[in-house]
Amino acid sequence: RLKQLAEREKALAVRQKEAEGQLDELKRQRDAFDADRRVTEVRLQQREHDLARREVDLAARELAARELAEAAGRDRAQYQSDLMRVDRLSAALEAKERSLADRAVDVDRRYEQFQRDAKDFEEQLQLFDDREERAKDTEARLAARTEELDARETKLNQRLAEIETQQTTLVALRTKLEHLRDELRAQEARVSEERARTDEQARETEERLRKAETVREQVETERSGHEESSRLYQERAARMAQAADRLRAMQEQVTAEGDRLKALDEELSAKAAEQAEHAGLIKAKAEQLLEAQQRVEADRRALREREAALRQSEEAREALQEQLRLRSEELVARQREVDDRARQLDAQAGELADEIKRLEELRADAASARRLTDEEAAILAQRDEKLRAAEQTIADQQRELTEAQARFEQEQVEGEGQLARARVEIEELKDALSVRTNELLAQMPELEQRAQAAIDRTAQAREAMRAQLAELHAYALKSQEDLSAVRTQVQDELNQLRDQEQALNRARSEHRLAVSSFRQQLIEWQNRFAGMKQALHQGETRLDRREKEVAATAQQLAERAEQIQQAEQEVTEKRTEVDRHLGDMRAWYRQKFREIAETRWSKYHGQDARGRGPGAEESSILPLPELREGPIPRQYSALQPQDSDILPLPGDLEPGDRKLGELLRSLDIVERDTLHALWDEARRQRRTLRQVLLAGGYLTLYQLALIESGNLSGLMLGRFRVIDRLLSTPREAMYRVFDPQARPEADGPSEAGTCMLRHLGEAEMLDAVRPDEYRQRFGAARDLAHPNVAGTLEVLEVNGRPAVVQEWLRGLPGTEWTAATAAPGVWHRLLMQAALGLHAAHSAGLTHGRLTAASFLLTRAGVVKLIGIGEPPWLHPGGADREASVEGDLKALGQVALAWMQAGSRRRGFKPKPFPPGLLEIVRGLGASPDNPGVPFGVYPTAAALLEDLDRVAGELPADH
Repeated sequence: RLKQLAEREKALAVRQKEAEGQLDELKRQRDAFDADRRVTEVRLQQREHDLARREVDLAARELAARELAEAAGRDRAQYQSDLMRVDRLSAALEAKERSLADRAVDVDRRYEQFQRDAKDFEEQLQLFDDREERAKDTEARLAARTEELDARETKLNQRLAEIETQQTTLVALRTKLEHLRDELRAQEARVSEERARTDEQARETEERLRKAETVREQVETERSGHEESSRLYQERAARMAQAADRLRAMQEQVTAEGDRLKALDEELSAKAAEQAEHAGLIKAKAEQLLEAQQRVEADRRALREREAALRQSEEAREALQEQLRLRSEELVARQREVDDRARQLDAQAGELADEIKRLEELRADAASARRLTDEEAAILAQRDEKLRAAEQTIADQQRELTEAQARFEQEQVEGEGQLARARVEIEELKDALSVRTNELLAQMPELEQRAQAAIDRTAQAREAMRAQLAELHAYALKSQEDLSAVRTQVQDELNQLRDQEQALNRARSEHRLAVSSFRQQLIEWQNRFAGMKQALHQGETRLDRREKEVAATAQQLAERAEQIQQAEQEVTEKRTEVDRHLGDMRAWYRQKFREIAETRWSKYHGQDARGRGPGAEESSILPLPELREGPIPRQYSALQPQDSDILPLPGDLEPGDRKLGELLRSLDIVERDTLHALWDEARRQRRTLRQVLLAGGYLTLYQLALIESGNLSGLMLGRFRVIDRLLSTPREAMYRVFDPQARPEADGPSEAGTCMLRHLGEAEMLDAVRPDEYRQRFGAARDLAHPNVAGTLEVLEVNGRPAVVQEWLRGLPGTEWTAATAAPGVWHRLLMQAALGLHAAHSAGLTHGRLTAASFLLTRAGVVKLIGIGEPPWLHPGGADREASVEGDLKALGQVALAWMQAGSRRRGFKPKPFPPGLLEIVRGLGASPDNPGVPFGVYPTAAALLEDLDRVAGELPADH
C-alpha cells in the first residue's frame, strides 16, 4: 500500500506540473490578450477623432467597441476564476501531502506491529486449513444443488408466463371477434332499414305515377269530346284550359310533395347520424369500461403473482435456515472430535496450545458468519431478479394489450369508413329518386341487384367469420388441453421439488445446530480481539478514505484538464473555420479591387491614334469622367504593360487616404498595386479614396464602416459575403449578399451571385412556434416557381437560426410607377401579370395579407414581380392579429388597380384614354369602383375568375402607342 501511495503521489506531482504548465499557458494567453486589448484601445482612441464628422459610421464602431469590451471582460473574469480555482487546488494538494506524510509514519509503525501479529496468526491458521477445505467441499455441493433447483424453478416460471400470455392473446382475439360480429349485425340492420325506406319511396312514386295516368286519361276524354262536336269548341277550349290548370296544380303538388319527402329524408338522415354518433359514444364508453376492468384484473393478477413469489422466497429462506442449523449441528459434532484429538496432542503444550486452539475456532466462526451473510445476499438478489422478471412480464402484457387496442381502433375506423361509403351511396340513390321519378323505375332493378350483391357479400363475410371463429375455438380447446398437460407435469415436478426441499431443510437444520454451538464457544474470543480488530479497521478506514480523496482530486484534475483541452480544440476549430471564410472573403475583395484597377488602367493602355480607344469607356464600377483629348498624363506615360507590377509610392496623398489604404493593406483585402491604382484614381478625380469607393458602387456604406472598424467577421454570414444591410429589426435582418455557390443567372455580370438574405432575429428563437413557422412558410414559397413571383431560392440555417435566400430584384417599385399606368392597355398588362402571380401563390396555399402598391416591382425586362409571398404576418408590426385570406388579397388588389387607373387624373395636362366597360366591371368585381368609392361590391371568389375576365376583355382594348 505504501508503494501504491508513493506511485499516486508521483502521479499527483506530474499532474501538478501539468497544471502549472497550463497555468503558464493561461498567463501567456492573458498577456497576449492584454496586448491585443491595448492595441485595440489604441486603435479606438485614434479613430475617435474621425467619429465626430462621420455620424453614419458611429453606430457600427460603437457596436464593435462594446462587443470587444464585453468579450474582454468575460475572458478576464473567466481567467481570474480559473486562476483562483487553481490556487485553491494547489493549497489543498499541499495540505493533503503534509497530512499524508504525517500519517505515513503512523502507518509504518502500525505496519510493523501488524507484521508481528500476522506471523502469530499464520502459525495458528496452518492448523485451520484442513477444516476450511472440508467445509468448502460441503458448501460447494450445497451450492450446486441450490443452483440446479433455481434453474428448474426459473424454467417453470417461464413456461407459466408463456401459457398466461397465450391465454391473454386468446381472450383478446375472442373479444375482437365479438366486436366484429356486433358490427356486422348492426350493418345488416342498417342495410335492411335503408332497403325498406327505398321500397316505401318506390311505392309512393308508383302511386304518383298512377295519379298522373288518371289525369292523362281525363285529358284524352276531353280531347275526344272536342273532336265529336265542333259547335262546342269554345266550351271544350275552356274545359281544356281548366284541365291544363289542374294539371299544373297537380304538378306543383307533386313537386311540393317531392320537396317535402326530400326534407323528411334529410331529417331522417340527420336523426340516423345522431343515433349512430350516440351509439358510437356508448360503444366507446363500454370499451373504456372493459379496458379499465382488464387493467384491474391484470393488476390483481400481478399482485397475486408477487405474493406467491414472496411466499416462495420466504419458504426458501426458511428451508435454507433449517439446513444451516443442521449443518451447524454436524460441525459441532465434528468439532468435538477435533477437540478431543487436539487435547490428546496438546497435553504437553499446556495453556498456550489451548489459546491457539480458541483463536483457530474464532477464525472459523468469522469465516462461516461471512459465508452466511453472502448466502443471504444471494437470496435477496434472486428475489430481486424474480420481482424484475414479474415487472417485465406485466410491462409486456400491457404493451400487447395496447397493440391489440390500436389494431382494434384501426379496424373500427375502417369499418366506419365502409359504413360512411355505404351511407353516401344510399344518399346518392335518394337524390336520384327525388330528382327524376321516371329514371327511378328504370334504376330500381339495378338498385335491387346492388342491394342483393351487398347482402350476398355480407353473408359471405359472415360465413368467413364463422369459419375463422370455429378455427379459433378449436385452437383454444387444443391450447387448453396442452395447458392442462403442462400443469400436470408442473405439479409432478413441484412435488419432487418439495421432497428435495424437505431433505435440504433437514440438512440445513443439522448444519445450523452445529454452527450455533460453535458460535457460542467463540463468543469469549470475539470480546478479547474486538479491540484489536477495531483498531486495525479504523486504521484501514482512514487510509482508504485518504486514498479515495486523493483519487477524487486526481480525477477532478484530469476532468478539468480534459475540459480545457476540449475547449482549446473547439476554439481552434472555430478559429480555423473563421480564418478560412476570412481568407475567401479577402481573396474576393482583392479580386474586386483588381477588377476596378484594371478597368481604370485599360483607358491608357488601349488608346488609339486619336488618344482614345475602346478601353476608354466608363467603368461599370467607378463612374469616371470622360477622358479629354490630349497626351497621356505624365504619371502614367512612363508605365508600360510589363512594368505595371512595380509602382512608385505616391508622396502627395492625403492623411485620410493613406490611413484608409494602410488599413486595407493591413486587413489583406487589397493588393499593393491595386491600392496604388485606387490612390491615383482618387487623386485624378480630386476626391478622397473613401468617396471614390462609395461613389463607384463597389463598396457600400455598411461594408466600409465594418472595414474601418476592423470587424471583417461581420462581413461574413456563413458562406455569404455581406454587401449591405437593408433592414434590421428585433424580428428579422435583411442583407444584400454575394453567394459564391450561386449560378450566374442574374441580370448581368455585375449581378451574378447577388441575392437577398433574410435572417431571423435572436429574440424570436425563444418562441416555440415562430422559427418552425418561418421555415415552413418560406419553404412553401421556395417550392413555388413562377415568373411573376419573387423567387425564394433556399431555406437554410445560419449561426443556429433559420435564414432564407431570395432573388435579388432590380426595377421600379409600384409606388413610383408613372401616369402611364392609366392607359387601358398598360393597365391591363400590369393587372394581368399581378393576377397571375397572385393566382400562383393562392394555388400553392399561400396568401399575402398586406398587398399594397409597394408589393409589386417592374423589372427592366417589363415583368411584374409580386413581393412578400411566404412572409409570416408577425414579421410586421400589428400583423399577428390580422388573418390573411384570398378575398382580402383580391380586395387589396382592387384598391391597387384603382390607384393605377386614377394615376393619370392627378397629372396636369395629361388626358388618359377612357377605360372600356369591361375593365370597369373587373375593377368593380375586385370590390372597388371609380365612380362610387364608398359603395361596396362583390369580390371575385378566386384569382382564376379574375384571369378569365381579363382574357375575355383583352380584345376590347384600344391600341397603346
